[in-house]
Amino acid sequence: MSSAVYIGKLDDVSVAEVLRNLHFNRASGILDLQKDKEQRRIFLADGEVKTAMGNQAGHKLGQFLLAQGRINADALEAAVRDVRHGTRLGQKLVNMGSMSPEQLDEAMRELVRTIIQEAMGWFTGLFRFTFKDFPVPHDIALRFSTVSLIFQGTLAYASPSFVQTRLPLHAVLKPAPNIQDIFRDLPCTPYQTYLLTQVNGNRTVDDILASASGNPDENLVILYAFIAAGLLAAAGEDKPLPAAEFFGRFQDRATGEIARKAGPKKRRRIKWIHPKIAQAELSADDVKKIRNKIQKTYDRLQKISYYEIMDCPPRATQREIHYAFMALCLYYDPEIADTKKEFSDLKGMMEAIYDRMEEAYLTLIDVKKRADYDRRWGRAN
Repeated sequence: MSSAVYIGKLDDVSVAEVLRNLHFNRASGILDLQKDKEQRRIFLADGEVKTAMGNQAGHKLGQFLLAQGRINADALEAAVRDVRHGTRLGQKLVNMGSMSPEQLDEAMRELVRTIIQEAMGWFTGLFRFTFKDFPVPHDIALRFSTVSLIFQGTLAYASPSFVQTRLPLHAVLKPAPNIQDIFRDLPCTPYQTYLLTQVNGNRTVDDILASASGNPDENLVILYAFIAAGLLAAAGEDKPLPAAEFFGRFQDRATGEIARKAGPKKRRRIKWIHPKIAQAELSADDVKKIRNKIQKTYDRLQKISYYEIMDCPPRATQREIHYAFMALCLYYDPEIADTKKEFSDLKGMMEAIYDRMEEAYLTLIDVKKRADYDRRWGRAN
């Protein structure tokens, strides 16, 4: 099971339902989510969320702390400039006295919650789960109540129209056998608790909505949030399906391929952006060249333009910029330093380069932002 990979569509199953199954099956591994150009990666160990990351600029720790007003730009710049030998940015900020360990832990939890709970609103896209025994380094693992993440994220982002597709009004609901244990982890309001008590195993969703006060649409979302968190279940569902059986319902086979919706039986492979260098075997000469490239880029980081960091000419098309970004991930993605010991001491440099590269990418693929940047860049040169 540790090497199994399952892929499916979020049109068929919600993020909340995937997380619920992983939690109650005490699964360990990496859950990748993708919708258009947005990506999320959630790390779970023994069914509990440990950390998460996203590919948006605001999901980088430095930018998040800056936007939240927890640090200033000078502190961030100094920390990025001085990160060396695998020290993580957050730890560097603590070492510099810019924030306390407790403040860093609180900020990291808030960032991870934001990354995960935003994805609760994705009702189209793709998911991939890779079973892995030790999916995340211990020094960045956090402690969360996974059911609370699911419950609060569903309340915040699930729309009534989506819930209606997942929760038929004629469905009979019943309390889960371990409802008391789960309920202790949830920050329920008195009204939400009242609505929960209306479920007795004999009443349909329609019956509960008809008798409860409050807005029916909001009540429907609350009921679905309870189901997503595992407090309620449909009559006839005694326990969660085993993870392999659950995921097997959403794909033809667990190979990383998905069949086309129409036409001949052709198959297409999902193109996830991955730093393939992490799996490649490198010669000593390759390692030396890549290390030199990383160090030289880092030394010039504050002096080069967005086009230079992206290794693109000013006339590059959006498509060329997109593929340039994917190619540069082969050199600068910080995850490489976690899997290739030859680059572990350069992780701080790689994180700084990647952050600026992502900033450049998000600017240059946006027509308006690129035009504004070109005007400023032209005046500066």
